[in-house]
Amino acid sequence: MNKLHPSNFMNIKKVRFGAIYEHHFLTKSALIGFIIVALMGVSFIACSTKEKATAGQSELTKMEDIKKQIAELTTEKDKLTGELNANQSKYLSFQVNGDIKDKSSDGVMLFGSATPSNGDWSHEGATSSKSNIMVKAPKKDSFYASNFLATEVYYVGKTTGKNAFGASVPVLIFTTEAPSEISKVKNKVADIDNRIGKLNDEYAALYSKWKENLLSSIKDNSQELIRHGDDFRQKEDLDGAFRAYSRALELTPTNADVHVSLASIYLKQNNPDAAIEEYKKVLLINPQHADANKELGLILLNVKKDEVAATQAFREYLKNANTNDPDYSKIKDSVEKLAGTDRSYQEQGTALRQEKDRLEFEVKRSEKAGSKGEVEHYKEQLEKNKTEAENLSAKAGKWGVDSSAVKSDLKDERYYNNLEQEATRLRKDIDSTKRWMAPFEKRLATAKKYGHPDKDTEQMIAEKKQKIENLQERLQKIEAELTSKAAK
Repeated sequence: MNKLHPSNFMNIKKVRFGAIYEHHFLTKSALIGFIIVALMGVSFIACSTKEKATAGQSELTKMEDIKKQIAELTTEKDKLTGELNANQSKYLSFQVNGDIKDKSSDGVMLFGSATPSNGDWSHEGATSSKSNIMVKAPKKDSFYASNFLATEVYYVGKTTGKNAFGASVPVLIFTTEAPSEISKVKNKVADIDNRIGKLNDEYAALYSKWKENLLSSIKDNSQELIRHGDDFRQKEDLDGAFRAYSRALELTPTNADVHVSLASIYLKQNNPDAAIEEYKKVLLINPQHADANKELGLILLNVKKDEVAATQAFREYLKNANTNDPDYSKIKDSVEKLAGTDRSYQEQGTALRQEKDRLEFEVKRSEKAGSKGEVEHYKEQLEKNKTEAENLSAKAGKWGVDSSAVKSDLKDERYYNNLEQEATRLRKDIDSTKRWMAPFEKRLATAKKYGHPDKDTEQMIAEKKQKIENLQERLQKIEAELTSKAAK
C-alpha cells in the first residue's frame, strides 16, 4: 500500500482530527507538522504523475519528429525515382540469352540474342538472330550449365573478333554494370529505403512504449479507456483498441456501446463467433439496441447463412432504428421479401395439407364402395400431392427464402466499390506475376532444350502458375458479381 496516497491521508485525518478534538493528544504544532508532511506527499504524487505525462509527451514528440523525417525522405525518394525513370529511358537495357562459348576475366563470350526491354528492335545492339556477344562483369546467377541469361544488361558498343576459322566477325559488347547516372540514383534510393526502414522500426518501438505507458496510466479510468480505445480503432491499432475496450468492460461490464465496439474489433480480427457473443451481451443489457441487432443480423446472414435468426435480428433493428440510417430501407425491403415469401409458402403448404386430407378421405370412401378405379385414381393423386409437398419443402428450407435475393439487397455501394478495387489489385498481381515468370520460363525452356532440367526453377514456376490460377479464379467470381449487379 502506498502510504503517500491521498486516500490514506483522508483516513488518517479523520482519526487524528477526532483525537485532537476529543482527547487533545496532538498539539497545534504537531498538527501543522502533519499537514506539511501530507502536502509533501501530495506534491510527490503530483510530480510523479507529471513525470509520467512528460515521458509520454517526450515519446509523442519523438514520434512526430520521425514522421516528419519519413515524409521528407519519401519526398526525396519520389524525386529520385523520377530522375531514375528519366535516366533509364536514356539508357536502354537488354535481355541477353545464349550459349556460352568462352569465359575470361574480361567476361563471358556467347552466341545468342539481345532483346531490348522496350521492344525497339531498331536500337543499336538489338539482335534477334544468333550473334557473337560479349558480356562484361557477368553475375553468377546468370550462368546455367552451358547457357547464359541476364535480364538487365546495357549495350556498350561493337568490336571485332575471330571465329573458329580465324575470320573476323562482329562482336556486340554489353555490361551488367548500370551507367553511373542510374547506379548512383539506385544507390541513393536504396539508402533512403534503408533509413526509412530504421525510422519505422524506431517509431514502432516508441509507439509500443507509449501505448503501454498510456494503458497503464488510465487502467482505472473507464472513460479514458473508451476514448483511447476509439482512437486506437480509428488508427487501425486493433491490439490497442481491444485492450482498452476489454479493460473498460472490466470496470463497466454493462456498457452496451463498449461491447458493440469490442464486437467490431473481433470482426476485423476475423472472429465472427466472438463478435456474435458480444452482440448478444449487448442485447441482454439492452434488447432494443439498434446497432447491435443490425450488425448481429448481418453476421448471421452473410457469415453464418442463418436467414431465420438474421431476420429476427433485423426485425428488432427495424423497431428501434433511426429511419435515416443508410441501411434502414435496404434491411426493411429484405425483411418484407422474406416475410412475403414465407407467407406464400405457408399458404401453399396449408392448401397441400388440406388437399391431402381430402384425398385420403376419398380413398377410404372409394374402398368402402368397392370402386377399384376410384381408389387407384385417388392414390395417384396422393402421390402427386406428396411430391409437391416435398418440392415445396425443398424450396422453402427453413423459411421458404431465396437467400441470394436478401444478400444482394444488403450489399451497398461500398461493398461493390471494394470489389472493384480488389479486382483491379488482382489484375495487377496477375500481370506482375506473369512478367516476373517470363525470363525464368525462357531459362527453363533453354535448359530443357539442352537436356539440363532445372527442378528448382520448374517447381518455382509451377507454384507461381498455381498462384495465378487462384488469383484468376477469385477475379472471375468478382467480375461475375459486378456484371450481375450492372445488369440489375
